[in-house]
Amino acid sequence: MSRAPKRFDEQTDYDLRASVMLIPSEFGGRRHPFEPHFLGQFSWQLADVPRRDWDAIYWFDQPDRVADGQRVECRIWICRHLKMLANGEFPVGRQFAIREGRKIVGIGVIEESRL
Repeated sequence: MSRAPKRFDEQTDYDLRASVMLIPSEFGGRRHPFEPHFLGQFSWQLADVPRRDWDAIYWFDQPDRVADGQRVECRIWICRHLKMLANGEFPVGRQFAIREGRKIVGIGVIEESRL
């Protein structure tokens, strides 16, 4: 991937578009705001592969930092290895988690797949 834009509206090279709820810090979410261009793990369960976390880049629709507890739209670029394992199948309506280390910091639903 080439140098990626840091703004949601500039990002045209993405794999998924999703609606995401960032978990409030009082429920175990992140204590610091998210940058509009965030690198985290995309946690996805595949039927024949144990659940794993994969690197992904998220672009949130907010121009500034995004606080925990917010609902946001985002565009996601998925690492090539996960795309291969999933055979490019990321169905609309499927849920996923955003992880940061061992902590789940967001839950999302896929609204569009470009794979």
